[in-house]
Amino acid sequence: MANALSCLTLFCSLQIFLRGTSSFSPDCSTDCQTHCPINCRQGRYYTAGNCLECPTGFYCPGGQAAPRKCPLGTANELTAQADITACQVCPDGYLSLESGAGCRACPDGYRCDPHSGVRRSCGPGQYSPEGELECQECPEMYVCPDGRSRQRCLAGQQPNPSRTHCVTCAPGSFSTEDALLCQPCPAGHFCFDGLAVPPCPAGTFKPREGLQTPSSSSSCLPGIGLCLKCPAGYFCPAGASYPVPCQPGTYNPLQGQDEAADCRACPAGRACTQAGLVQPDAECLPGEVQVASSANSRFSIVSGKSVA
Repeated sequence: MANALSCLTLFCSLQIFLRGTSSFSPDCSTDCQTHCPINCRQGRYYTAGNCLECPTGFYCPGGQAAPRKCPLGTANELTAQADITACQVCPDGYLSLESGAGCRACPDGYRCDPHSGVRRSCGPGQYSPEGELECQECPEMYVCPDGRSRQRCLAGQQPNPSRTHCVTCAPGSFSTEDALLCQPCPAGHFCFDGLAVPPCPAGTFKPREGLQTPSSSSSCLPGIGLCLKCPAGYFCPAGASYPVPCQPGTYNPLQGQDEAADCRACPAGRACTQAGLVQPDAECLPGEVQVASSANSRFSIVSGKSVA
């Protein structure tokens, strides 16, 4: 080793003599490093008078003052490699480590260019699982708020159009955890905050899907959302889509009734000739009674004796 250092000093001193300079030229050390007096074999490189083993992530053709790094997108996990063919291309979805000593998967939430090593974050409404080089559109039924994670909305919500966050279902609609798109509230049911779809209770009704506001002539019972109070002249069983009219010969003066027995028989001396009456609609004169027609189930007033 002492002989090697003496040779190096002699080589530089000879350059000083030939150039006529009185001090070491800045180029002297460079030339000495390039033209190494010790010719290191393949798989090694020269530095500070020593031949060192080529490290991982590099290759060393021999006779060089520094190892050569593997190109981007390739890696070498072995030491003492002499040729660039030792730098193997990383698998699909992987990037080479900065050290060149191995490959790692493109991290989730990023798009990756294996040739340049550049990573860019996916935007909201997109996502990229680990090992994917490109950002993908957030799938249906999910939201992707940060370009990294996929999340399902809670019941009563659905993804917004760009799938960046969840929004609450509009009044008169609902969603469940199994079907996370808001749907119209079905007839005979009411939807509160988009979370549940119980049937309308007895004495109320809901006339059509997706009803958001009751008509001006209807009223809602307290605490049951969009179910409408059953009108007088009708009755509404639980889950009714429409009120059921009291039949001719009966009437109902009260709202919120829920069964046919709530329809009252027309009193003596009066007649109920139509369905859905709030009160009798005709008076019987002396000698007249109300009778039913089997053909059309309507009642009429005829002369004769009263029938029990």
